[in-house]
Amino acid sequence: MLNKFLSESLDEQMLRFKFASQFPDYLKIKTKGIIVVGASAEGIRLISLCDLNNIKVHLVCDGDLNKQKRVVADKYIIMPVINALDFGDDIPIIIASHKGFKAINELKMLGVKCVIPFAVLQILFADKFKPHMFYRNWIESLLLLRDKYNSLKSLFADETSKATLEAIFNYRFTFDDTYLFGLYASDPYMLGDIVEFNNDGVYIDGGAFDGDSINHYIHRAQGKYSKILAFEPDPNTFIKLKKNMRKFPNVIAYQTALFSCTTTLRFNSDESRASLISNEGNVEINTVTIDEVLSGNPVTYIKLNVEGAEIHAINGAKESIKRYRPILAIAAYHSPEHIWEVAELIKKTNPNYKLYLRQHDFGSVETVVYAI
Repeated sequence: MLNKFLSESLDEQMLRFKFASQFPDYLKIKTKGIIVVGASAEGIRLISLCDLNNIKVHLVCDGDLNKQKRVVADKYIIMPVINALDFGDDIPIIIASHKGFKAINELKMLGVKCVIPFAVLQILFADKFKPHMFYRNWIESLLLLRDKYNSLKSLFADETSKATLEAIFNYRFTFDDTYLFGLYASDPYMLGDIVEFNNDGVYIDGGAFDGDSINHYIHRAQGKYSKILAFEPDPNTFIKLKKNMRKFPNVIAYQTALFSCTTTLRFNSDESRASLISNEGNVEINTVTIDEVLSGNPVTYIKLNVEGAEIHAINGAKESIKRYRPILAIAAYHSPEHIWEVAELIKKTNPNYKLYLRQHDFGSVETVVYAI
């Protein structure tokens, strides 16, 4: 059932209050401190922000056995998650992960009630907890999504897409992953129920990482394709990509990023899936457009997961999209607005597309718009 917020006349302040009221334990954070669950990049960032804001971190936990007993942020020994139970329900437990469902569910099964996703702090206290790009202007975008909901829903071609949109809307209002149950779609970027593969296909992989999606494409195409163009700007990840692609014929790897124009940009290079274009980046990278690379030649399939630059990359492929109508599989979760901006831009670029929406993981990630 769609959240009644859709039909309520709420302004930003009222919505912020309603959102916050679902997480009353956040009020304890300043006086009680927190327990951090998740010792990867977001957990380390949370610890650093707590230090800056004089918020006590009592414990850092992680379910990964390889991380336990190691030191993080120079002073915390990473402990198993069950150690969080020693503090009772008086200390809020903050889940520092974009995919927090497993940890939240584990803690709730153990009887813990005071559990809050890190995203909630970023949304409610953006001045103290600088939001990750996934959560910037979350409340404002939720109001916009409400206003666009019906028109956006009409863009999608099947009932699964419409149900997925409703589930995402409810999740964004509550951070309750159960809304997404039953809608998890396997086979990301190669969706079997709507995607077909040509024997002479030309596949473009924007954000190729180490070649995992290319492997998947080749498997689904039964090894029959004409050419694969792979784009990965992270220098060290590109080395892995080149190595992994040696065994496949006609795979051309580019150490560059797809964008709306040819230029040079700063890039945060950390060899992870989260490497991205950033003004504070530690390296410079070159960018190119799909239209320039193809130079008028055909393309049959474009996959884009370029860490927030998807709109730019689509704009750099407009002529190819208009002319050849390739299948598109575009990540639509790196910014809250992308769920409608990606769909609207594709439809504007080529109105003949049928659009589909799928969710390939729980939480705020792996939302993909397909265009056929």
